[in-house]
Amino acid sequence: MLRFAIDATVSFSSFPLRLAYVLSSALSLIFCAYLVYAVFMHFFFDLTLVPGWSSLIISVIAFGAINLVCLGIIGEYIGRIFEQVKSRPLYLVGEDTRDDC
Repeated sequence: MLRFAIDATVSFSSFPLRLAYVLSSALSLIFCAYLVYAVFMHFFFDLTLVPGWSSLIISVIAFGAINLVCLGIIGEYIGRIFEQVKSRPLYLVGEDTRDDC
C-alpha cells in the first residue's frame, strides 16, 4: 500500500521535483553560509587544524551547491516535459460534424 501511495504522489504531479528544487536551493544557501564561516575562520582566526582544509571545503561546497541548483533546474524541465507528453487535449469535442465522403 505504501508503494501505491508513493506511486500516486510521484506519477501525477511535478510537485516532488519542485520540492527537491526548493530544498536544494535552501541547502545551497545554508552551505554558502558555512562557506563564509570557513573563509572567515581561515583569514581572521587561522583556526584550521589541517592545512588545506579551507580550500578543500570551499571547493566542495561551491561545486556541491552548483550541482544541486542545476539538478533542480533540470528537474523543473523534466516536470514540464512530463506535462507536455501526456498528450491531453486542450479541449474536448462534443460532436463530430464532418461529412464522411
